[in-house]
Amino acid sequence: MNAMTATAVRRSKMATFNIDAENSITALGSQQTDFEGEIFSSQQELAELAAKWPANRLIEVWNGIPGPHAREEVH
Repeated sequence: MNAMTATAVRRSKMATFNIDAENSITALGSQQTDFEGEIFSSQQELAELAAKWPANRLIEVWNGIPGPHAREEVH
């Protein structure tokens, strides 16, 4: 494995996250097992979870994410 491939592999790994009933997203520690809600560790897993959510939950999650898009609040 060359240095470019190793860097790409490290960058492609995503932490594991928990999203609870109040739409709070939390990064989980590697040994953490006491959580409630849904977990995801890839964009694909998040997309699969979100596909089952009602539209208002998607809007609440989007509006709760900090960052440049916050100026573009969805209603």
